[in-house]
Amino acid sequence: MQGEEHLGFIIQEDIEINNDVAYRIGAECVKWRLKFEILCYTNVLSKGKFYKVMVIPTLIYHIWGKMLSIYDAYVQKINIATRRIFRWMCWHIMIYI
Repeated sequence: MQGEEHLGFIIQEDIEINNDVAYRIGAECVKWRLKFEILCYTNVLSKGKFYKVMVIPTLIYHIWGKMLSIYDAYVQKINIATRRIFRWMCWHIMIYI
């Protein structure tokens, strides 16, 4: 049972590396699941994941912005929340880049 290490994987002649790859993918998925819960669901399509994370919050913001535009206090609260969400998203994107 001879093995060779390459890029952190131990490749052996008599055993496939599928288990090692699956373990590493699972470990990374656990890290992402803590931040973005929906992204690691295997029974949800990629389009649904994208809509859940990006599109739906954006639509809700625009709908609320139009409905409550006559109330300056509400608009100010929405703007502050949007800035906080944007800062949070930028921070988490910068972490993973």
